[in-house]
Amino acid sequence: MPRIHSRARAARILAPRLLAFYALPLAACSSPADPTAPIVARSPLSPVQVVAPLKGDRLATIEMEENREVLYLQNADGSNRVRVHFRNVHDHVAGNYPPSMLPVTDETIRAIRRAKWSPDGQQLAVIVVPGNDVAEVVLVSADGHDIRTVSPNGQYLVGDIDWSPDSRRIAYTMTTGPFASLPDLFVTELGPDQVRRLTTSGKARASTRFGSASMASAFTSRNASGWPLTASTRCRGCCRPT
Repeated sequence: MPRIHSRARAARILAPRLLAFYALPLAACSSPADPTAPIVARSPLSPVQVVAPLKGDRLATIEMEENREVLYLQNADGSNRVRVHFRNVHDHVAGNYPPSMLPVTDETIRAIRRAKWSPDGQQLAVIVVPGNDVAEVVLVSADGHDIRTVSPNGQYLVGDIDWSPDSRRIAYTMTTGPFASLPDLFVTELGPDQVRRLTTSGKARASTRFGSASMASAFTSRNASGWPLTASTRCRGCCRPT
């Protein structure tokens, strides 16, 4: 997939790292109204954020160490706890910057957010922020050893991410213009890691949810006056706004 941004913007993306480190929240907690949402717990007295899968007993925690967010995986009973180190992150998405230009490493990641387990409990999807005004979806295997980027890495991601029921696709909202503007809906077909852009209005706002039956993808956008609109496009599986 060709890069959407201009080469002029590359200078900002690859500029020296900002000194300030900022933390961003995880996905919303699960509720009876949305049983597909992940279970997220966060103590007001602790920076630890816990994400539980819908299937299996593997937990993900995002914790603060030396003013930096780090990712841990462990069993529900606390055993087999490992820190996920972002090294040798694979990337087969066409058009992405190579690791030599935009590395995803423990040292370059400024924030880890929007963590969500796949429905089969085998992979954790997280949005990482490895550079100035950029974010990308990264998949981490349940054992923490296999890590790869599955979204374009030259733009910013907004809102939530969601898995298809068969754990074969991920939907997310990505900006397509400068300064994190013009958000549109994208889906990555896992395996070939092929990215499809589902909208072109530059007005997508809401997070999406996959359904199980319909072939339509519903999402929310806003017109020039800011009023919410509803539109749809074709995809395998159904997405609904949250």
